[in-house]
Amino acid sequence: MKLVETRRISTNSFNTNIQFTVEKEENQKINFLDMTIHKIDQKLITNWYKTETSSGRILNFLSAHPFHSKINIATAFAKRVIDLSHSKFHKHNFKIIHNILIENNYPNNIIKKIINKIRSQPTQSNSNHTHQNNSSSNNTSFNQNIPLINTPKKSYYSISYIPKLSENINKIVTENNPNINFAYKPTKQLKKVLFSKTKTKIPKIPNKIPCSECDGVYIGQTSKKATTRVKQHKYDFKTRFSNPNKTSLVKHTIDTNHKFDYDNVEILDTENNRKKRELLEATYIIAHSPNSVNKKSDSEYISRAFMSPIITYTKLSKLSPIKKQLQK
Repeated sequence: MKLVETRRISTNSFNTNIQFTVEKEENQKINFLDMTIHKIDQKLITNWYKTETSSGRILNFLSAHPFHSKINIATAFAKRVIDLSHSKFHKHNFKIIHNILIENNYPNNIIKKIINKIRSQPTQSNSNHTHQNNSSSNNTSFNQNIPLINTPKKSYYSISYIPKLSENINKIVTENNPNINFAYKPTKQLKKVLFSKTKTKIPKIPNKIPCSECDGVYIGQTSKKATTRVKQHKYDFKTRFSNPNKTSLVKHTIDTNHKFDYDNVEILDTENNRKKRELLEATYIIAHSPNSVNKKSDSEYISRAFMSPIITYTKLSKLSPIKKQLQK
């Protein structure tokens, strides 16, 4: 044990952020992952280990899940407990399995079937031993000349699980085509129930940024927050000499040595659809003509036939939101 402690101190000295601990055995046993290792008569045997904080929860029998999923999960749980346990502990562990399944609302008759099924099967260690003994005989009896049978390829489809209805659909389909298999999925997912409403939706907007030294305005649309887009404009100006793709806002700043008033950014409209947002942006560019500093190509979505009516209308209506008028 002294050697182990010396090695631990030596290893921990390499990096103070990564520290190892040593767990010592008590009463000839020590816990490792989900099993307890016992030392009896100079031999090591294992038993399933349940932590003190374990809730004992598995898929509840009353939950809205397919019946076979509940049975498979309960059976896999029981099999793991027994596979990790020496035969000396099986009797006690079967009682624990029974109690846990009862707490999760499994009926007594189903619990008995699951336990009897586990009892009739060999444990993991026994099955490995049997496999090794039979592997040589299986290899010798294998005939490589047996022709391969081409079986039809199975198709898998995912459908939402609705109790009874999904099973009936599965039964009808498989009777007509046994090569079609269904995988069930929940109608409600936890992430959608808990987290979908916690995030605030970012308004996707066309906005107006005025020049602080002339009547010029820059019209832009973005799917990001207005504050994020303003930061990008400021960064574009800082990198104006290295960035060949300059925005109209940056070009106006360079050509006139003016500054834009980022504290008075005005949100003109909100629209989630990108194409509609680009149309609104083009409409507002025309509406603010000739003060708009945007490129001519930014308003190419709008036919020239509509430019004059848009300008006349917006001047009369004092630039009320155009989106409402377009929807009329």
